[in-house]
Amino acid sequence: MHAQAVRLATLVCGAALFAAAQLVPAPSPTHAQAPRATPGRPTQEAHLSQCTGVVTSTLSANTVRICDTVTTTVRLEPACPFCQGGLSIVIIQPDESGANIWSGLVAARMFQELQRYQKEYERAHNRTFLVQAGAIRYDADRPRVALEMTTNLDRARLVVGLAQYGLDQDGGPYPEAAQMAVRMLDGAKRARETNGQPPCMEVIVFFGSREGSTLDTREYTSLVLRAKAVIRARTRNFFLGCTAEATLLCGFFLYMQDNQRYTATKFDAYDVFANIMIREFRDIQTGKDEELVRDVALTQRLPAGLAYVPGSAIPPPAAVVTATTGETELRWDYVPFRKMGPREVTY
Repeated sequence: MHAQAVRLATLVCGAALFAAAQLVPAPSPTHAQAPRATPGRPTQEAHLSQCTGVVTSTLSANTVRICDTVTTTVRLEPACPFCQGGLSIVIIQPDESGANIWSGLVAARMFQELQRYQKEYERAHNRTFLVQAGAIRYDADRPRVALEMTTNLDRARLVVGLAQYGLDQDGGPYPEAAQMAVRMLDGAKRARETNGQPPCMEVIVFFGSREGSTLDTREYTSLVLRAKAVIRARTRNFFLGCTAEATLLCGFFLYMQDNQRYTATKFDAYDVFANIMIREFRDIQTGKDEELVRDVALTQRLPAGLAYVPGSAIPPPAAVVTATTGETELRWDYVPFRKMGPREVTY
């Protein structure tokens, strides 16, 4: 397992006392190199995962004589930006619908809110927040990719606004469209920009209705329930919009989503889905800290000539190993790392 390493060196009696911290982001590994450090000052470094760590080491005395006992205090502060894998969203639309303008604007508002969040995030963290978006269109016979997954949200807004007006959609291949959406999410998860990190939210927005359908109720309901099973097996962030001109044709289509909070018709506001999505996304952000780092290990290396006082460490280290050449290594393991925040040891 590769890991991020942050090191700080302090000179004591002409020998070097090393403090090293390992941060292992969940779940993707990263490479790092140990930079030079100024005694008593924290160090940070840039690396692929964008997780960082600060290690500060202080001594209980300004001057240390041979055979003196001195207390070392080491403070470790890990930090990871929120949601390194970003957010992925796929919009599914019929080629034609009675409420085509409404569905296009509902989808576009979701992209607008994500763009607004991106700007806010970049101001706060000086880095880009990753959003990948794609679109699928379907006719009565088959679905097709209208927009491959992209980070260009302006392009995504344009594409979802191109659905045509019409009343002859004849239902649609809902399960096949749902499967195509899941494959697109899989591709987004493996995209280079994610650096192997999973998205913290995957969203599917499915538009359609029974408008123009010649299928009997049993056959139509079967399509709806099969699509529902495909989507619900992948994500709970599932929005369903009925695009019928007459909302009486929404009933069977809305069986795809059990929770009415995530359904809408042409009588709902354009930002109905955008507001819910962003609110739930911020809830994830608030409660995600403990998942950002999988484990942390803090290592102290004492060169020959410096001896660890047994039992003096608070908290006790997980391991104390003294080599035959006289070097001693102390290690503290924080596995799993339950909550972000500083850790401190003394010895």
